[in-house]
Amino acid sequence: MHLAKKEYGTGLHIWDLPISWATPNRLLTWSSEWCYVLASSSIKISILLFYKRLSQPFPVAFRVATWIGILYNIGYALGFGLTLGLICRPVDAYWNQFSPQWQKAGNTFHCGKEEISLPISGVLSVIGDFYSTVLPLALVWHLKLPRGKKLALYTLFALGFLVVVAGVIRTILLNVVINRTWDPLWELDTMWIWTIVELNLAIVAASAPALKSFFQHCLIRPTASLYKRTRTPSGTTSGERDVYRMESGDLCECGEKEDKAVKIEDIGRAV
Repeated sequence: MHLAKKEYGTGLHIWDLPISWATPNRLLTWSSEWCYVLASSSIKISILLFYKRLSQPFPVAFRVATWIGILYNIGYALGFGLTLGLICRPVDAYWNQFSPQWQKAGNTFHCGKEEISLPISGVLSVIGDFYSTVLPLALVWHLKLPRGKKLALYTLFALGFLVVVAGVIRTILLNVVINRTWDPLWELDTMWIWTIVELNLAIVAASAPALKSFFQHCLIRPTASLYKRTRTPSGTTSGERDVYRMESGDLCECGEKEDKAVKIEDIGRAV
């Protein structure tokens, strides 16, 4: 996005730009769509795989639904990855068709209808966001947890719904850029901003369950051990101090423990 804005005028009116910028702008747009499809699918798949690690004895239907969500997102990534790769023949016609030199050279090409395929990809991505957020809600509703933990869980799910909202806004703007404006670069800037918002919110939502362990092992424990060492009696021997250090645990051992199933009640402590 920074490259497109700084070097090729994304966010400016199309009539203020030289025709030579059209080709690199189209190439950046094509590349950004690839990045979006891969990033959004990977984030949703990681969330669904996290559901599989929960230790609760969930019904078979939930596990089947989780696998359906994983396969859906894999199919989405493969389907629209192929669509982007095959939408124009040859592939470079997607961006070179706006180059006067390329057209004068007598190159022939055929492109599909991106005004249909790209908005559909946005809609299907939003469906994947919504599915990944709603899937565990019914199970959490019936869990017997303290009110504070349930509130923390619902806060986590609220992040998921913010991702859905950002995805809806992005899809609407994508349709505007492709189908409803004569000034696409002006509108494209806003759409990319919402794309970044959607992906970053999704990353935060996917990472939230692990934040509690991160802060506990990498921040709280080393800080506590440092505080205890400063209060070690000056009269203790070196051997006693070594034992004291071992008991206080002054090293961060992130990632050294075995990968174990996650208790769903522990998710509520993460936010």
